[in-house]
Amino acid sequence: MSITVFIGLLCGYHDSYNSFYIAVLVQAANNAYDSFGLLNGYNRFITILQFLSFLGAIASIVIAILSFAGVLTGSPVQAYIVIGMLSVPILHFLIEIFVMIITEKY
Repeated sequence: MSITVFIGLLCGYHDSYNSFYIAVLVQAANNAYDSFGLLNGYNRFITILQFLSFLGAIASIVIAILSFAGVLTGSPVQAYIVIGMLSVPILHFLIEIFVMIITEKY
């Protein structure tokens, strides 16, 4: 997933904002689908991160649609905010790796 985020979003960002927001829509739909299944949660930590991922995906979809409609102009700051919202699953994955290494469960 992190490779998809890196290639799809950052390469789309360097090409044009339209292709960037197409990549945003695809990745946001993927994040929303993945997060929605885990919102029942296994523990509080997983549920909170999946909820943040779901909200970030929904907000990214709204921003992408508004930019296609011409309401928002493309800017690098806006693109970085969207990338940050879509990177919550990567943060969750890195936290899980760190916990597994600390507790020696790898």
